[in-house]
Amino acid sequence: MYQKECRCGKSKKQFKADIGPFFINGCCKLAGYDIYGKKGEGSGEAEKKAEAENQAAEDKKKAMQEAKAKKATENKAKQEAKAAKQAEAKAKKAAENISKETVIKNKDIKSNN
Repeated sequence: MYQKECRCGKSKKQFKADIGPFFINGCCKLAGYDIYGKKGEGSGEAEKKAEAENQAAEDKKKAMQEAKAKKATENKAKQEAKAAKQAEAKAKKAAENISKETVIKNKDIKSNN
């Protein structure tokens, strides 16, 4: 087994065959190395690009979470409105039943007199 360090030196891996003096890992690309292990002129550009991509992904994730929370709030409000409407209908029906019972009792009282 051959243990090799990546080009930028942040990580090590073991290989069954001798692959040469180094290998290229994701951290090396972020550090500005190309696939041949050569440091590019704009080495900071690769880091900036990766950072911008990460920020964009975080922003997208945050926006998705906010949209999900907003939808949950809307759904809760709809459920509460529906429950209030059902309670109102139930109260109205109960009031109608009480009114009918009162009318029936009044008729019974008049018929007994």
